[in-house]
Amino acid sequence: MKPTTVPTLVVPKNPVERRIFIKLQLELRGLSFAAIARQRGVARVTVSKTAAGAPSAPLQAALAEAIEMPVEVVFPERFDRNGRRVTPVRSRQDSRYASGAHGQSAEAA
Repeated sequence: MKPTTVPTLVVPKNPVERRIFIKLQLELRGLSFAAIARQRGVARVTVSKTAAGAPSAPLQAALAEAIEMPVEVVFPERFDRNGRRVTPVRSRQDSRYASGAHGQSAEAA
């Protein structure tokens, strides 16, 4: 008998497609954005926006855990190449993300 291979799931990078991917993965596990929202005490729309990429470290971790995938795989844009979480910041130079804590820029971190 030929060994079967398990397909590797690829998380879409497009925010809309990623949101749909996460939603479907939750449904396969009997969960929903509303269930995650109730568990975390937030609005369902907040969970939905987080699935699409809105920054929320706790909700991103909860979503990744719920679909049994590493948060770095589900939200790779939130981590640097060393696996450290990057913090979204707003700056005059329109820098979207910086490595470091508390919104410090990469130079200040």
